[in-house]
Amino acid sequence: MTTSGKPAPHPLFKLATELGPLVIFFAANAKFGLFVATAAFMVAIVAAIVASYVVTRHVPLMALVTAAIVLVQGNPYLEPSAVKPTPLMEVLRR
Repeated sequence: MTTSGKPAPHPLFKLATELGPLVIFFAANAKFGLFVATAAFMVAIVAAIVASYVVTRHVPLMALVTAAIVLVQGNPYLEPSAVKPTPLMEVLRR
């Protein structure tokens, strides 16, 4: 029991919600490649956050930070401005 009187989730639940998306990413990367693995990770991290909230009514901060980074950087509809070369790099390539 927790201090609020609600039963605590099973210890494997926390392990599954924290490591599950990472295991899915590595498995998909080994089988299908990076792009499919990134998409699978994006779905898995959102599912883990939803499951964590439904069961515990709390979302771990690290899961939110990870989701924000992956959902922004892994979004195929955004311009890849973070990976464009800077003018300095273009000068150095000459």
